[in-house]
Amino acid sequence: MKRIFDSYPKKRVAVVAGDAWNDDVSGARALSKKLGVPTVVGIREIQRDFGATAVPFFVVVDRSGRVVFTQSGFGDGQVIEDAIHRALVAK
Repeated sequence: MKRIFDSYPKKRVAVVAGDAWNDDVSGARALSKKLGVPTVVGIREIQRDFGATAVPFFVVVDRSGRVVFTQSGFGDGQVIEDAIHRALVAK
């Protein structure tokens, strides 16, 4: 996943992680430091709202703020990359 996100300009793609094991700020800070991306708490609510069934859980949101792709579990990175590309070129 890091390779995929590193291949897109930071101005066009934002990556945010969620800590599914800790619901406190200190856990999010530790994960953020480890991954090198911002990390949020409250991921259980996000998982519930988006119907996540496994960790990790990926969400791609287009420029209009619409969720255009979700994936539970690792799966195929190419599928996620294709979803990111489609979201970037959509008008």
